[in-house]
Amino acid sequence: MRVPMPIPRPYASIAALAAILVFVLVPQVATAEGEDGNESESKSRISDEVVPYQAELAPERPLTIEAGPKFLGTGKIGSGFELPGGAVWQPQLLIWGTARTGVQAFDPEGDSDTRVSDWSNRLDIFGEVEVSPTERIVVGWSVFRDEGQFSGCQFEPNEGDGCDTEFDPEPQAAFMEFNFGEVFPNLDPDETRALDIEFSGGRQPLLFQDGILINDVIDSVAITRNNINFGGTTNTRVTALGGFNDIHRADNRTDGQATLGALLIETDIPLSTINLDLVFVGSGNDDAGNSFHGGLSFIQRLGPFATLFRALVSQRFSGDTRATRNGGLFFTEINWVPTGTHDNLYLNAFVGINEFSSAARDPTTGGPLGRAGVLFAAVGLGGYGAPIGNRVNDSAGAAIGYQLFLNRNRTWLNFEVGGRKGWTSGVDGDGAVAGGLAFQQALFQNFIFRVDSFIGHREDEDFGWGARCEWLVKF
Repeated sequence: MRVPMPIPRPYASIAALAAILVFVLVPQVATAEGEDGNESESKSRISDEVVPYQAELAPERPLTIEAGPKFLGTGKIGSGFELPGGAVWQPQLLIWGTARTGVQAFDPEGDSDTRVSDWSNRLDIFGEVEVSPTERIVVGWSVFRDEGQFSGCQFEPNEGDGCDTEFDPEPQAAFMEFNFGEVFPNLDPDETRALDIEFSGGRQPLLFQDGILINDVIDSVAITRNNINFGGTTNTRVTALGGFNDIHRADNRTDGQATLGALLIETDIPLSTINLDLVFVGSGNDDAGNSFHGGLSFIQRLGPFATLFRALVSQRFSGDTRATRNGGLFFTEINWVPTGTHDNLYLNAFVGINEFSSAARDPTTGGPLGRAGVLFAAVGLGGYGAPIGNRVNDSAGAAIGYQLFLNRNRTWLNFEVGGRKGWTSGVDGDGAVAGGLAFQQALFQNFIFRVDSFIGHREDEDFGWGARCEWLVKF
């Protein structure tokens, strides 16, 4: 017999959440008496006292398996061995990973017919052979999942009841990277030549425009030229990238016929960091089509605020398909650390025109609006979705939140309210508002406990809700 879960009164819950949010947003400015007994100074002022390096306070976090120089070791550095080109290598083997298990219920429309509840599990294991800070080989598997399906049990809806074990034997990462100038330093002993060229190849994770443009693991090859200086810039990096397999299109589904080419540029000027990324995806699959994607972003400080402004575009070269759409996205982030705290007050906002689509998105990442806040983000585990939705469509939205750090940053509490309004109907295009709470607690050296919940309302639907708790182990 199913016992219906009690749902708190929506208006009371939202009012309580808003009251808490207003309370924590009020900065508590702490002052201290100065040396003369009259002056006061901010608690966040850097101390004049000289404090030596506290080696004994370094975290003790041994990896599951490590051979060679210790990952967080102290003391003398070994001599290693020298290659004919002049490079000195100190081989090191590291094996680490993350295990996640979570129980969750997600009902964004307040309708038991659309409710999803499950127990899901995920295990990511990585191995790395590092011979220097710039040369390494990495291999990794994502156990207990196959694409967007996870091992565990689904409780609702009824037709999905049951437990399954998902497993994908293929590596989710298998790549190598090296810097030409570091492998052959004898070719440029005075470092006056343009040999700072990096190579990487294999199945590697790609994240561009903070995951809005590309957020996927793709079989690819990349060549990067670092430390390019020209008028008015302090540093410029240019990357040419080619992807040829395991590309997931904007609908989070694999396109076995897709190839990807990208030109990725990052430059620093005195007041900003600028990123310009241009991507073309071609496919012989008529259901996916060919498309162009571009992104331009500016990251800088404006007075006490850390800001980001971003503009992105997607353009298809054939008719509408499941994976390609015409559209644009304007996105901004504003962050402020209240005086005397390590906390973060943030405001994120976006405007979407038509249906902007990413060039590539992993099945666990959802849509491109995950950067807008926890109410827009996919959790990457099971069927718990984004409370407000993370597809763009014709809509505008925003989220304001406060991240509170306590207990020497081992406790994290995030309050957020957000909403969006669409001017055309479609997936995630209608109006929605929600308030959310996320709590995270570090335990010992390797464990994290997290709780997320929200209550919200989507246009023409009942009040929705969601809750989840997760246990995460890093090893």
